[in-house]
Amino acid sequence: MKTRYKILIVIGGTIFVYTILTVLLSLCMSFSGDCTVFRDANIQTRLIIPGGMMWDTANGIGEWSGTAQGFEETKPGIFIEENHRFILFFIIVPIMIISGLVIWDKRK
Repeated sequence: MKTRYKILIVIGGTIFVYTILTVLLSLCMSFSGDCTVFRDANIQTRLIIPGGMMWDTANGIGEWSGTAQGFEETKPGIFIEENHRFILFFIIVPIMIISGLVIWDKRK
């Protein structure tokens, strides 16, 4: 099988796992009461946009600093800290698998 098809399978599988977690959680909640495995997997791997300190202004949305002077810039570290599991399971692991496939196929 060609390398591009293997890469598409990895990408498609990653997207499938990301979307099926929500479906499995909703099915489990409709049939049984104990869905902690699906709930935890869903909560831990969802993409989160941090917005606890967001404040809407006429100029757009900024992060409230708590002072009368105004706003601070949003820090990218908060986004990475909130989404480290998503980044690991749905970005880094597929990239590592794809890199391994490419290296393995180049060897042949």
